[in-house]
Amino acid sequence: MYKFCVTIVVIIAASLTFTAKAGVLSCDPSKVTLNTVALLTDLNDNLLQNGPYDASQCLGYDPGNDDQWGLSNPTNNIGQYNDGLLNGEGDLFDGLEFIEADELQVLGTWAGDPEPADAQNDPGWIHLLNFQWDDELETGSYNYSSVKPNDNTGLFIGDLLEMSFDCADGDCTSADWSLTVKLDIIEQVQAVLGDKTFDHLAFSVKAGTGFAVYDFDFIDIFNNEPNPALNFLTPYAFTGTLNTMDLAGKGVSHINVWARDPADTTTVPEPWSLALLALGLLMMGLSRWRLKA
Repeated sequence: MYKFCVTIVVIIAASLTFTAKAGVLSCDPSKVTLNTVALLTDLNDNLLQNGPYDASQCLGYDPGNDDQWGLSNPTNNIGQYNDGLLNGEGDLFDGLEFIEADELQVLGTWAGDPEPADAQNDPGWIHLLNFQWDDELETGSYNYSSVKPNDNTGLFIGDLLEMSFDCADGDCTSADWSLTVKLDIIEQVQAVLGDKTFDHLAFSVKAGTGFAVYDFDFIDIFNNEPNPALNFLTPYAFTGTLNTMDLAGKGVSHINVWARDPADTTTVPEPWSLALLALGLLMMGLSRWRLKA
């Protein structure tokens, strides 16, 4: 009888500490959209002629938390493999969910300690910011990331862009989002202009017991756009929508926003390799930091 009671206690204790393994969540890319791309001088003129666009792909987990174990707080935040959720850190993503293997990069660490030339395993995702929703106060807070070289200084992304989520209800089950680059972004990164641009923008939405990541592939989107006003000479403002119907309609806990900095844009068909100066300049600025000793 004594052994039997001990066995029951052990089973109960084990059940209390058991954490269910995250399972792949069925998701719908239409739950996050890109509605407009506009000039900063004329926010009412939508340059997208064939939009709006649903997210290109999505992937989620339930149960799961994209903030757990620092997955949305990369250490160096330069897109290296195993530094952040979308770069393969943890056991949920491998870094190839939204890109192909031939798009992986060799980022190295810093100029004095580069990775081997054949270490082409870096996905290139850079964390932009975290948005936290307080359903009691019915308001949100924003925490912008930095690119962090090993001298503990960095490029603060909040100096280059501003993002907002305008929730439609107190639980934040749906929202309008906007991303606007600061007017002086060109001055800030003019010294590092090059041929790079960004090619993906992703939203990781946590609600209820799970989360889902919605990725926009701008190579595909802008290959579908005939508008010559989209070029590499002007910063833009972006707007869209999101909702949590993939997450049982629960209120948003938080949203993490990522952008991917590709190693090579020479294969992107013109004129779209020149598109989206806004985040392109941002990503090139981040690339400069990753090369500083």
